[in-house]
Amino acid sequence: MVHKRITKGIEVKNLNVESVMENIGYGESIVFITDHGELIGAMTEGDINRCFKKGQYVIDTTVVNRKIRYIVESKDLCNVYSMADDVFRKYPKIHNIPVIDDERNFLYQIDRDEDMLAAHIDKCLTVIRQYKPIPTFLECYNCTQIALTGGEIKVLNWVRECIREEIRQCADVSDVEILILENVLDYKKIDSNAVIICLSDTIFRYLRKMSSLSTVSIDEIYQYYFYKELEKIKKETIVNFLKLFGYEKISINAENRYIDRIKSIMEQNNVCVESENDICNSNLREVDICAYSMNGSLKEKMSLENFSITLKRLQEYNYITGRPLTRDLYLREYTACLAKIREEGITGIVFQSYNTLDCEVYDMIKKLEWLHVVKPEDEKDTTIQWMNDYASSSSDSLMINLQYLSIETALVNAGYDFVSRYCNNVYVHRTYWDSRKLADYTRVNRTVENFISNKKFFLENFAEKVIGKNKYSIEQLVSEIKDCAIVHVNEGYMKYQSNYVSEYFNTDIYGCRVTIDVSKRYTGTIWLVGPCIYSGYAVADCDTIASILQNRLNQLDINYRVVNLAMGGSDFWNQVDRISDLKIGMHDIMICWVSSMWNRGNHRVITTDINKFMEQLQDDEYWNYPLHCGVKGYSILAEQILENIKPDLFQLLENKFHLGSTLEKEINIFVQSLMEQLKNSVALYPVMDAKHDKSGAIVMNCNPFTYGHQYLVETASRLVDILYVFVVEEDKSVFPFTERLDMVKKGVKDFKNVVVLPSGKFMISSVTFPGYFTKDNPNGRCYDSFLDLKIFAHYIAPALGVTKRFVGEEPIDCVTAQYNHDMKIILGEQNIDVIEIPRKEINSEVISASKVRQLMEMGKYEILHHYVPESTFDYIQKFLETYVNKTTE
Repeated sequence: MVHKRITKGIEVKNLNVESVMENIGYGESIVFITDHGELIGAMTEGDINRCFKKGQYVIDTTVVNRKIRYIVESKDLCNVYSMADDVFRKYPKIHNIPVIDDERNFLYQIDRDEDMLAAHIDKCLTVIRQYKPIPTFLECYNCTQIALTGGEIKVLNWVRECIREEIRQCADVSDVEILILENVLDYKKIDSNAVIICLSDTIFRYLRKMSSLSTVSIDEIYQYYFYKELEKIKKETIVNFLKLFGYEKISINAENRYIDRIKSIMEQNNVCVESENDICNSNLREVDICAYSMNGSLKEKMSLENFSITLKRLQEYNYITGRPLTRDLYLREYTACLAKIREEGITGIVFQSYNTLDCEVYDMIKKLEWLHVVKPEDEKDTTIQWMNDYASSSSDSLMINLQYLSIETALVNAGYDFVSRYCNNVYVHRTYWDSRKLADYTRVNRTVENFISNKKFFLENFAEKVIGKNKYSIEQLVSEIKDCAIVHVNEGYMKYQSNYVSEYFNTDIYGCRVTIDVSKRYTGTIWLVGPCIYSGYAVADCDTIASILQNRLNQLDINYRVVNLAMGGSDFWNQVDRISDLKIGMHDIMICWVSSMWNRGNHRVITTDINKFMEQLQDDEYWNYPLHCGVKGYSILAEQILENIKPDLFQLLENKFHLGSTLEKEINIFVQSLMEQLKNSVALYPVMDAKHDKSGAIVMNCNPFTYGHQYLVETASRLVDILYVFVVEEDKSVFPFTERLDMVKKGVKDFKNVVVLPSGKFMISSVTFPGYFTKDNPNGRCYDSFLDLKIFAHYIAPALGVTKRFVGEEPIDCVTAQYNHDMKIILGEQNIDVIEIPRKEINSEVISASKVRQLMEMGKYEILHHYVPESTFDYIQKFLETYVNKTTE
């Protein structure tokens, strides 16, 4: 939206470096020159910088561009805006248009955007908040005073508040004074140990030449984060870097302990390290590095960020493979990347050799018949950006750093080979898009940080569109995500902090973001490995790709679980050690998010076409980047993943044990009767009906019910949501079934989640386990519990949703001990946990029903109170009275 701004021009008689710098220092990107008020021309930052590059720190009338476009004022301001719009559309490089009257007097200017500088500074501050470079920046300069200049006062104040906030978050940083130099020429008045931060690139160049003070550009502040990263780089990685590219000399202007270590290692490997003689003439910043090879005839300029990332990638490759990246492998990966861009319809590249490895690449690619290679000197006005080369088609140009992509692709392939050793079914998930359209999709300022601090980049209903039906606070979610620390266990093991609990963002003991609605009974696991696209850029647990995919699997009754190994700020090769630590089954599937240059040709590839993907999303349904989605975008990706992996989702046939039709019919009638009994229990039936994962069962004879039985029930009831206690119905015990059932009900009445049921004739009965009732026979040799356990596992437990069976440890009774052993085998086949609970003891002796019966026979009634509850003792007394009467008769 165009914007009217009142500004003053510089009178030509006052034209000098100081007057120009003063105007630029106030945030102007263009300075208009007047002669007695009449507009005669203009100077842009580009004009001034071109002058500075030549070493001419003198401004005179020859620098003035006298052929500028202007608008003659109309009484209708809307008409002026309309004319300005026409100019801006026709000339994309023009951002400011002067407006004059009929006598050519300069009146004001129209800007293409209201706050171009503010928008640029906002991007810089967003990156600063993300990377947290301020502590390292202050350490490198050891300063107690910062001066800000090169912008409007409101923008300077904005930057000051951001830096103050970053400093406040640094526990080990003392107070730093932050000054504002509204007039850049006031730099002469500040302390000699101060550091000047310039918002204007032109002011930066000027001060670097004219001032002895340390001066940095706001654009480069974030790169101080990468000095800290250099601490992690090993000596062998730096040696690999030097040999791979054939560097012989390095120019680094920075002086700090981080770069001093790098310099020392390079010098030990016969590489000359020096500073650039003239920083301003060479356009080299302190965070820039120049590398020379071929006796200085080849020069490569790289930022500290690219330098650090390249070293880090080489180190990660060495860590995964156990060997350094070689030139041969690099050339193979470079060739593979070329094949990929050929698939995208790109037939030519503009190429310049910056190092000896580039020379080898050039010798290789110039032989390719399909590829048209242009050297910069062969084509006028060719601009080379980044470190290496760019590809172009006949319709447009496309910037591609093939040097970076070749190293990254080698790393991706190494990670894939590593992961494939642990998992049989590895998928790679890559993207495809016409990168020339990427700018159309990207919304640089639409970050979560800006949503919290500066919502002007968002439509009013953005939060509702991104979140969808699950309503939650994005501000709270972002705060929770930031509070959960990222843990680097080692070079190949990154995870979130374990057991982190909040409302919308939660992790488990392994540092995995929690997936919602995961069943504990599953055939296999789907492991998602990668960056924030998988972990969830700014969505709650319920809206991640993992949780959406899990929900779809549950709907389709596919018994797989989804585990979210992904985390923001990591790539799948950061997880290799973590993957080797996993218990991966033969039917598991691992999905790794990789670079778009994946080139192995493996059939297990999921490709997301971003152009088609964006056809399904509205502009306000994603954040700054198409794959930083909301729930709608993640639902599309989850569905795509599901469709691709369906052929490899292994479904086990139902593990069903069948009995004869007559007996099976009787069992089903019995199960139905149990369900009817449960319906009569108003408190317990809703829990049972939900078939909660935490349902347990105990089958006990209770001949009679003791404190040992009570202890077993009490302990088990604390481990489940509902506990079914089945009392053996077979009447082959001292106490009849009706009395034993009543003993149990009275003995467990205080445990609210316990329901007591009869066992019928299908649990420890003469039909299913006759040997149980003859175990006192010393001639017994075989106690076959097979049928008893099979019926429980395949008929009774599934009907009630039982996943745990509790038993007491059995140190005395060999038949019961064998039964417990058999139970673990047969019930375990159906994923029913068998939990043995230590027996309750009195005077180092376990409490058992057989001990109680022994005391009864011995007539030691006074001791029985220590072994049984009062309700059981009443039945013992009744039994003894009946026994005495029968004996008397």
